[in-house]
Amino acid sequence: MNEIRMAAGVPGAVVVAVVVALALGLGGCGSEPMAIEAEPAAEATSAPTPWVAVRSPDDESLLEAPAIVRAAGASGAVSASVQVRVVRLHVSAGSVVSAGDPVVDVAAPELLDAAATYVGSRRGARAHGERAGQLEELRAEGLVNHSQVFERRARSIELTTEHGRAAALLRSAGVEPSAAAGLLRRGFLTLNSPVDGVVTALEVRVGEVREPGAGPLARIFGEGTARIEVRTTEMWPEATSVRFEASDARIVELQATPLSSVVDPDDGTRLTWYAPAEDIALPDGLTGTARISAAADVWEVPVRAVAQRTGASEVVRRRDGATQRIAVNVLGSSGATALVRGDLVEGDEVRDDISQLQEDEAPSPGEATP
Repeated sequence: MNEIRMAAGVPGAVVVAVVVALALGLGGCGSEPMAIEAEPAAEATSAPTPWVAVRSPDDESLLEAPAIVRAAGASGAVSASVQVRVVRLHVSAGSVVSAGDPVVDVAAPELLDAAATYVGSRRGARAHGERAGQLEELRAEGLVNHSQVFERRARSIELTTEHGRAAALLRSAGVEPSAAAGLLRRGFLTLNSPVDGVVTALEVRVGEVREPGAGPLARIFGEGTARIEVRTTEMWPEATSVRFEASDARIVELQATPLSSVVDPDDGTRLTWYAPAEDIALPDGLTGTARISAAADVWEVPVRAVAQRTGASEVVRRRDGATQRIAVNVLGSSGATALVRGDLVEGDEVRDDISQLQEDEAPSPGEATP
């Protein structure tokens, strides 16, 4: 077969004709005829409709928000308010504990000193008080002077004050003053779990000295009566149901009416708290997603379908072929859609982009065009 070259300046149509002629000529030389398929006709694209049907809300950006479980008292920490040295560990990370179970034994010199002061000062104050009473009787007989009695009573008051300070120090460390004598006998203090739960972190080792304020010695993660805290950019519309989908795959139905709501002054977002529909224990700090099902009279429409006119929001509605401007209450919006409440029912349509509508294309509220 001879090579076909396109000469410079030769029109493309001429080259095509030559190629076709050659193909037909080759077909006459014993080859099968070449079938030439026609290009399919391009389908006509329909113009986008300017009307869209109102629909029940399903935009996740408007109906879903991050949430977290707040279970006050469900979790706790074991810590010390004074310098301690770790003597013994009763648990490991992952241990299941009940409230009051021993977690760690610590030696605390400051607490031992306070316990000794508490026990000794109480006895001393009592002894000096009794001696002052005896001296009062002797002073009446002229056997002792007033200063001797005064010194005894002053010492009794001083010891009573020391007794109270020691008691306050013991209580601040979580030790009942009545246990001071036992603490002196043992020489160490046992720190117990404040809640039922699982030890999630044990931050110390035997022999370690921990200064006050250096953080907890252990953390216990528990479950308790919970409230679900939801953070949204704006107030959610009235809901028929609310559910919490936790990160551990649990699904918890919530009461549809929130307990309370407040705007966070730091970032302007809204915090809303919901209670579970049924009593359930949940882990404090469990994260997840809250989702609402909006009320039946709330509808989702394009943001561009809503216009502001004379201080009110409105859309152009088409119902049974008649169009009309109607006022709506905008309950929330995202980048593309808005949630509205107004005189809308299933089957109604709204103008997709109200800014493209001429003023005379739809009558004002109260009028309608067929």
